Amino acid sequence: MSNTVTIKASLSAEKAGSDAQSSVLWVKKHDFAMYNINVVNGFGTGTNTQAVALTVHGLRQAYYSCSFTSFQDTLYAHIGLAYFSGCNIEGAVDFIFGDARAWFERGTIGVKQAHSIATITANKRSTANDSSAFIFDQVSIVPIDGAQLHSAYLGRPWASYARVVFQFCNISNVINPAGWLAWNLTSDSRTDHVEFGEYENIEEVSSIKRRYGKQLAAKIEITDVLGTDYQTWT
Repeated sequence: MSNTVTIKASLSAEKAGSDAQSSVLWVKKHDFAMYNINVVNGFGTGTNTQAVALTVHGLRQAYYSCSFTSFQDTLYAHIGLAYFSGCNIEGAVDFIFGDARAWFERGTIGVKQAHSIATITANKRSTANDSSAFIFDQVSIVPIDGAQLHSAYLGRPWASYARVVFQFCNISNVINPAGWLAWNLTSDSRTDHVEFGEYENIEEVSSIKRRYGKQLAAKIEITDVLGTDYQTWT
């Protein structure tokens, strides 16, 4: 993304004390908008690599044509309500994660090669009454930095009521045909109440029957996630 301004730091969550504290940019504010800025956490790809570029912590935050880059835990949609338009988000492991309500549209998700399994989302919706949701609308998912065929998944549940939807997206063959993953492959699956949905996506390969995801009968409306007043702040 050809933005002029880049904000960069290199700090891991292990050293900082928490995911949010490792953030290059931690926005603890309501009614915030940011345009055309790159945010990079360059900590690296070794072990214990949770290193956040952006933490969302507030209501009615909007980001336009921005880029967020790290390896693990790139974008922490922690608390609140957020809108992303035309943004580029890059990472390898759980790199869009948290418990906020977030709508992503007309952007690009760049999947890097993970040490084992790459996962785009890790939503932390923990109860049936939790309003958290990640919705991706008209987003392109592409491999970058040598990511291998079928090496990544759309997401896994950080908590057992995780809610994530991809609709009208272009999904390259970096995504495994199985689509979705349990939290842990041997135990602690957290899949009992997940809501992993897809609608009218274009995929480079035909998907097999998704074990944890399902095809939706209708699209998710932006008002369902951001509220009927979303146009007043986006």
